[in-house]
Amino acid sequence: MQTDHKTNGGRGASLSRRKFFQIAAAGTAAALPVATEAATAEIARLPLTEEQQLEACIGQLRNILQRMHPKATLHYPHYFSSREDGSFRLSIQSDVVFQQFNGAGLYEVSMDGYLMVFWLEKECRVSRSTGKPIPGMEIYHAQYWEDGAPTQH
Repeated sequence: MQTDHKTNGGRGASLSRRKFFQIAAAGTAAALPVATEAATAEIARLPLTEEQQLEACIGQLRNILQRMHPKATLHYPHYFSSREDGSFRLSIQSDVVFQQFNGAGLYEVSMDGYLMVFWLEKECRVSRSTGKPIPGMEIYHAQYWEDGAPTQH
C-alpha cells in the first residue's frame, strides 16, 4: 500500500511508483534519438557498393550546395550516366523560384543564371465564336529594361 509522503527538505523523500515510471519513460524518450543516431552511424560503416557510395556522396554534395545557395529552392533529381566509351555525365541542379505572373509590369527574370528585368504583358487569344479565351493560347510579350528604362535590342 502506498503512503503519501511530504517533502521535508530532502529528508525522507520518496517517489510514487507512477512518478518513478513517468521519469523513467521521459529518460527513455530522451535517449531514443541518440540511440537511433548511433545505430544509423553503425549502418554507414558497413561496406557499401560503389553505387551506394556515389549516392551518399551526391547527397552530401547536394546538402553543401543547398547551404551555399539558400535561395535555390527548386531541386531537381540528379542525373548520372556511364557512357560506352568509359566517360560519364553527372548533373545536380537547383533553381530560384521567381514571382509568378500576376499582371502587366516589371519582373526580375533569370536568363540562364543571369538576372534581367523585363516588362511583361500577357495576351490571351479569344475564340471568335464564343468570345472566351482559348486554352493554351496565351502569348507573353517581353520588353528588356536596363537602368530603369526600356531598351531597344
